[in-house]
Amino acid sequence: MLNAESVAKLSELDAPLLTAYLNRQPSEPSRHQLHPETLAWMKRHGRALVEKVSPSTRSAVREQLTRIDNFLAERKPGGKALLILAGPAVWEAIPLQDAVENELAWGNQP
Repeated sequence: MLNAESVAKLSELDAPLLTAYLNRQPSEPSRHQLHPETLAWMKRHGRALVEKVSPSTRSAVREQLTRIDNFLAERKPGGKALLILAGPAVWEAIPLQDAVENELAWGNQP
């Protein structure tokens, strides 16, 4: 869970990062799974994001998308939503207690 100290540390993470805000399935919180629509959304937007970034960074973005996919396939994080910050030297998966809009971004700011 996020607290003031962990929020302050986010600004110190090595960049660039792939930042993903993902909603979970709210109707069955004990299952801790993401909406199938959210997973499909992530695949679509991940492909679109790869196309938008410069050719020199596409490999790095694909690598982080793969890390997130693998994490989601293996783990069932709690919370109503999930914030993932992924970079070459960074991995933070933070359960969120409030729903969020799905968002996927690559850049220097979490």
